[in-house]
This record gives sequence, structure tokens and C-alpha cells, in this order.
Amino acid sequence: MNNSKRIADDLRALISEGGLVDDQLPTENSLMAKYRASRYAVRKATEELQKQGIIYKVQGGGTFVNKAYKKKTLSHAVGLVTAGDLAENGLLNTISTAFFKKGYTLFTVETHNSPQSEYESLRSFYDLNADAVLIEPSQSAVNTQSLKLLGEMQVNKIFTFFLFSSYPSVSAPLFSLTDADSEAAVTSEVIQMGHKRLLGIFQVDDMRSVLRMNGFIRAYQQHPEVALNSYMETYQSSESLRAVIERVRMHFIDVDKELRPTAIVVHDDRMALQVMSMLQRAGIRVPEDVSIVGFGDSIQSNTVTPTLATVSFDKPAFVSHLVQQTLLAISGEKPVSKQFPAYLIKRKSLSRYPYRVD
Repeated sequence: MNNSKRIADDLRALISEGGLVDDQLPTENSLMAKYRASRYAVRKATEELQKQGIIYKVQGGGTFVNKAYKKKTLSHAVGLVTAGDLAENGLLNTISTAFFKKGYTLFTVETHNSPQSEYESLRSFYDLNADAVLIEPSQSAVNTQSLKLLGEMQVNKIFTFFLFSSYPSVSAPLFSLTDADSEAAVTSEVIQMGHKRLLGIFQVDDMRSVLRMNGFIRAYQQHPEVALNSYMETYQSSESLRAVIERVRMHFIDVDKELRPTAIVVHDDRMALQVMSMLQRAGIRVPEDVSIVGFGDSIQSNTVTPTLATVSFDKPAFVSHLVQQTLLAISGEKPVSKQFPAYLIKRKSLSRYPYRVD
């Protein structure tokens, strides 16, 4: 047996047994030393494996195992990595049931908006060779930790899809909402209800929130009398919740009532509920003294007192499209991105200004 064939056979067996660290082949020099072979023999062996689709080379980055060659450890399985919103708005069970009806099992990991947790979850689904992975990104405006791994997944035909937001440098289907336009429409409606002093609260390391912030700004800038008397509080997920809430509180405590915001527009329901709780503890009435609008239509938004006005979307249509496009990709067809319109749900936390009982 010649050297190149011996090396190729040995590497093939090593790959099948999962004996490589991070599925990366050793360098040419390391292989030459291990097999006591020439550079020509090592290159001929790796070229043979590359032609067979077993490995692939990254310019300046090394040689890696093609996941499509490895034996699957998950069959008819879809991974879902969520930052948390899917659980809060009640979609997780709906998505899981929809895939189950199509013969697929949904495996879910919640990252709690942690980029490190997202990376580790994606790595697990990659190593298990799931058929597809759905990603609701964590800190999507700043996170770069998962980008290289997502590129490897695409090379190895593990289909990836983004939910609600994406990483601009990664080309993958995105199923999202009309964040900027919807927040602009909501803000305009709040202004039309008589509110002239607005407070916007937005998380600037999340692309969805950034888009909603842009919509908020666009709307109030069309009303100079509102723009001059409106404010924004921005924060990042690394900040403590207590610090953010305290900054919001300072817009109301020891401030003349005529100067306080009369409406608060918040980028998601989770933060809106925290703000509403703080105001109620401080003796500030919702909606009599200040109205609040969230975004996302979380389960809790309709169980608190007063019920939280929020922005929702067609959830059944969203889930149906998501499942349909995922299965199309798995079957070899090209999936299509889609943006779903979002709309205001008026509830008890939102009222005209000055407040009156309708």
C-alpha cells in the first residue's frame, strides 16, 4: 500500500470514529511527522478525501471534516436556539407541535440573551448534525461570537434560519416583523390620542429594538411639539435591570406633573411590565397618570392589572410559514424570507390624554 492511500484510509477511519479535536485535521507538518511521509504523500491523501466530500479546506484557516459525511446522531430533528421571546409570547409549544405533525422533533435551548450560551447551543446542534437550526439571536446588534460557526454550518448543509432578527453578515432566511414601521405607527397613534410628552425605552444591543427605536424617532420627529418634549432611555443587556429602572423612575420622581411623560413606548413587553410595576409601587397610576405600550404580545401582558397594551402579529401564519420553509430547505428547495406586519392591541394600560373613562 502506498503512503498516500495509507494516510487517506487512516484519516478516514479517524474521522468516522470522531477522533479529531473540533473536527479539524492536523497541519501538513504534523501529518508528515505522524506518518513519516513526504509533503507530496500527505497532500495527495487530503486531496483524495476532499474529492470524496469528506473534508474541506478553508483558505488560511485549516482543513475540516464535512459534517454531511459523518453519521447523523439526530434523525428528523430541528434545533431551536431562542433568546427567550418565543417562550414569552407562547410560540414554543405551537412550533414544536407543528413540526411534530410533520414527523420532526424540535429540540429547544433558551440562551437568556447570552452570546456564549448561543454559541454553545449552536455547537451542540452542529455536532449532532441536526437537519436544520432556527435561531432567535442573542444581542444581535453586537454579537459576533457565533458568526464563524454559522458559516461552517452552512458549508456542511445544516440549514439555518433566523427568527425576528439576524446577523447581517450571515446569509440565511429571516422570518421577522415590521419592527420599525409598526413602532412608528404605534407612536403616531399614541400622539393622536393627545400625548405630547413621550418616553421611549430601547435596548441598543438588539437589532429588533434598534429598528423599533428608529420607528419611534421617525414618528415623533414628524411632530415638533412632541419632539421637543420627548426623551429616550437606552440600555444594553449587560446593564442591571435595577439601574435601568432607576433611570426611568427619575423621569417621574420629584418632577412636576406638567413635565412628566404622559406615555411610555417600550421595545418589548418584558421591560414594559417592569416599568409598570415600578410606577405602581411609586404611586403613579397607569393609565390615569401615564400610559404604557409594550411590544410582542407576551402571555403575561394580558394577565396583569391593568392589562398591557402591546404590539402583536399573526402567530399562526408565522408558525405555518416557518415550518413550511424549514421543511422545503431540508427537502432541497430554496426557502423564502418573509416579514409579517405587526399591529397595536389596545388594552387598559393605554388611554387618551388627558385621561378620561370612555
